[in-house]
Amino acid sequence: MIKLKLPKLNISKEAVCKGSFYLTLTLFLISLVLQIVITNKYSIKGAELATLKEQEIVYVREISALKLAISETSSLAEVERKAIALGLVEYTSPIASITSSQFAAAR
Repeated sequence: MIKLKLPKLNISKEAVCKGSFYLTLTLFLISLVLQIVITNKYSIKGAELATLKEQEIVYVREISALKLAISETSSLAEVERKAIALGLVEYTSPIASITSSQFAAAR
């Protein structure tokens, strides 16, 4: 078995305590700053998400209103009312009469 001889370090216990205190304090401050930055980043994203959700609700309402307007405008009753307002009349007699039986059979 080989024994290693390590050199003795002449470091006082006070220096070790001070060094570990400053290292711990530095790591604590770094973690605190990182936690604040990350939390702030996600809270801003949450606020943006809430704004986007509100806009989505507004757009869904607008789309529903437009679909309702389209269905009202394209309904048969509305088309008939506009046609009558334009002066169109309903035909009661046939447009053309076919007299030849051969011609009628060919169609």
